Amino acid sequence: MADINDSFDSGRGKYYPKGNDAGIPVDPVLWEIRRERIIELMGEGFGFYDIRRWRMAPWFLNRPATGLWMKKADAVKNGMTLYNPATGYSDGTQGSLAEGYVYLFNDPQKEGKGWQEKYYLYQVPTTEILLNPDLEQNPGW
Repeated sequence: MADINDSFDSGRGKYYPKGNDAGIPVDPVLWEIRRERIIELMGEGFGFYDIRRWRMAPWFLNRPATGLWMKKADAVKNGMTLYNPATGYSDGTQGSLAEGYVYLFNDPQKEGKGWQEKYYLYQVPTTEILLNPDLEQNPGW
């Protein structure tokens, strides 16, 4: 535990308090605890609710999935293209990148998908609002 400090894992996750789109890096010790929880409980159905509860969904879900880092010639030779971080899409076979991550999927945010703030709260069912007019719909729904 004494070796875990701010430089322990420079790629550690961020959490997103309401109204903060830039995110704040998670405390290094807390990050290690959460990372271990994710590993230990993989496939148990807790992951989605954990990242939601920790307000880390944008860090986990709004990042584009990319493949290996390789040179463009190797990617083209294997029928692949590189991911262009500037556009959020494939660089194509005629693109300007000389090397980079293999393109797998478009950036979810550039496509208008991904995590939105309203997803932290569930939608109140319309039937419940009809039964109790004092109920209000959660923001964004």
